[in-house]
Amino acid sequence: MTTPRHLTLAVLTACMLMSLTAEAATPKGKSPTTQAAGAGAVIDLNTATAKQLTKLPSVGKSRAAAIVDLRKRLGGFDRVEQLMRVRGIGRKTFRQMRPMVTVGHGKKAKKGKRARR
Repeated sequence: MTTPRHLTLAVLTACMLMSLTAEAATPKGKSPTTQAAGAGAVIDLNTATAKQLTKLPSVGKSRAAAIVDLRKRLGGFDRVEQLMRVRGIGRKTFRQMRPMVTVGHGKKAKKGKRARR
């Protein structure tokens, strides 16, 4: 026969186990809320800083610097596909970051026309 005391102990144990499981699944320094909030952010390749670019998948400090360098050489991005000119960003990596990036006004953006996204 289960008593209220046994039931309370079982519920508390289950809650602690769920808490430990969720904590182990969360990367260090990021709460589930932080991860979800950053997931919807879109980065403009023509205005982003190197630090902002590191939020993209597979982009660390050196790759972010390479993106900024390419942007300077091109005079701005016209299309997000130009990211694949950066060493280490191939089709697979590009597909992962495509929903997270956009291009504002690049060097060829004409007055009255929207820049390609």
